Amino acid sequence: MKKQTITWAAPHGQVPSPADGLSVTNIDHLISGLNRVSAPIDGNYRGTIVALGSLNRLPRPLRTGLTQLISRSATPIWRGKTFDGAQGANLWMRGERPMQFGGYDQVIGEDGALLLNYDVSANPRPLTGIRGDLWELGAGTYLGRMRYQSQRSNSMTIMYFTLER
Repeated sequence: MKKQTITWAAPHGQVPSPADGLSVTNIDHLISGLNRVSAPIDGNYRGTIVALGSLNRLPRPLRTGLTQLISRSATPIWRGKTFDGAQGANLWMRGERPMQFGGYDQVIGEDGALLLNYDVSANPRPLTGIRGDLWELGAGTYLGRMRYQSQRSNSMTIMYFTLER
């Protein structure tokens, strides 16, 4: 099988999109040049899914089409995230006043980077294994990673998403 060349690069400020056809593995390699968020953020941010771990092994044209379809389908349902002090939540549906569900704490990790920790008492058990990371793409724009941490300490990346004001 021929190795795929990655043509997309993430210059500071360029925001990846579902149309880029990137896999989670592609973005894992590209984030090394970005700055990690190192302090809690505040406010509401519009979210867009840009890569899904379940599509990693698909050929790029098929992965691109499916990522675009899933992202467009998710947009009316998952609106993004809200951050308020040390906490935050995902924003879901409901027009001008989205419902908040899937809360998290904003925690500065041992490496000085901001983590989103879903292990909070208000969440149902399946959500408590979710962890998130954020990288800065520009003023008010972030690239986020959602990982799932299992009981056996295995971690897998579920998706990458962007957050924009």
